[in-house]
Amino acid sequence: MAALAFKTPVDFDDIYVEGITGITPEDIAMACEFGYRIKLLAIAKRVDGGIDVRVHPAMVPENTPIAKVSGALNAVEVDGDFCGVNMLVGPGAGAGPTASAIMGDVIDIARKIVAGSAVASCPMNAPLAAMKKIKVRSIGEVTTQYYLRFTVMDMPGVLSKLSGALGERGISIASMIQRGKGVEKPVSVVMKTHTAKEADLNVAIDNINGFDICSAPAVVIRIENGE
Repeated sequence: MAALAFKTPVDFDDIYVEGITGITPEDIAMACEFGYRIKLLAIAKRVDGGIDVRVHPAMVPENTPIAKVSGALNAVEVDGDFCGVNMLVGPGAGAGPTASAIMGDVIDIARKIVAGSAVASCPMNAPLAAMKKIKVRSIGEVTTQYYLRFTVMDMPGVLSKLSGALGERGISIASMIQRGKGVEKPVSVVMKTHTAKEADLNVAIDNINGFDICSAPAVVIRIENGE
């Protein structure tokens, strides 16, 4: 789909992929408090200096159409220069949808073999000769907002230590919620950041995970506001 949208060949090895195993019920509940829903997204986006092509869980505003896609439904949202935002929603699981998708691939491959272009073409028979290679940005170059959840001991100076480590990398906090209270049991501190560069955030998170106040690695979820 990225190849079709931007007329460029995309190497699967260049696509950042992250699953949902790190998402907990607490994160789902906290997303709701911030006004978001967590969805597993595949994103292809044109940006300065290339394109972003990535797959990962992300928070999306709860009032957007894509936040309401659930169950066996899948959705594709396309944002064009002149057509605006269009969304196609339909079943993505089950006997019928799976068989339809498989047969579509089989027919596409058969057409390419008959045409003698099985290797020299991309999806939908778009010729490689008509495509120009565009750089796929690394995940470290992505800039977005972030949801952060820290599991820390409840003691004086914890919040300043967390915010200080983020501030050293130029990352500012937009909002914060603390859950639980107690000396013997760790508590959750949840933050939403302003827009930041992922490479800078990763350095800050690595430093924070090394603090003795942290009893578990930080949870990081990207926020997609449709920008």
